[in-house]
Amino acid sequence: MTFAGSVQVGFERIWGLPAGPWHKIWRQAVWVIVFIAYIYAAATVGAVTRHTPAETVSRVSVAIVLGIVFFWWGLRFLVAGRVSYLAAMPGALATVAFLAGLRAFSALVFQPLIVSNAVTYGALGTVLIVQSWLIGVAGYSMAASCSGAGSTTPGFRAWAENHWGHRKPGGEESESAQEGPSGLRP
Repeated sequence: MTFAGSVQVGFERIWGLPAGPWHKIWRQAVWVIVFIAYIYAAATVGAVTRHTPAETVSRVSVAIVLGIVFFWWGLRFLVAGRVSYLAAMPGALATVAFLAGLRAFSALVFQPLIVSNAVTYGALGTVLIVQSWLIGVAGYSMAASCSGAGSTTPGFRAWAENHWGHRKPGGEESESAQEGPSGLRP
């Protein structure tokens, strides 16, 4: 729950949102459950397929789609819908790309560390390495969210508003599309 709370506070700060209400803990609990399901699905997608080239492509595709959907939904869910789906998409794409890098780094660094720490320190050593990995995931999520928030610059927002029809024909914004102090639509 602390992990989900940290991610939520990070998202709120990155997007310039005020802190959510005191009863936001249920969102964190749901997010943690879905996060665990996502990790399980991403870990088992490789175990349920063979390793022929076509199956490898399908396995990677499923993992990418699951990641994009989770991180796209997760940002919006944790901040209670205060960030639009369109604005959340670049961060989700960046998160999946960053996590691909973390996966490669984990194979080279964390996997040997888990084995050596399990032998040297027992279960506590393994827990510490897994905790370090979760900190890495949180860091990548925050960095990706920053890139997603950065993609909502005025030029990007203007394109999105024109593309999705939130402007009046004369180029004026409709009252429903006016932005709040954080640059996001209410």
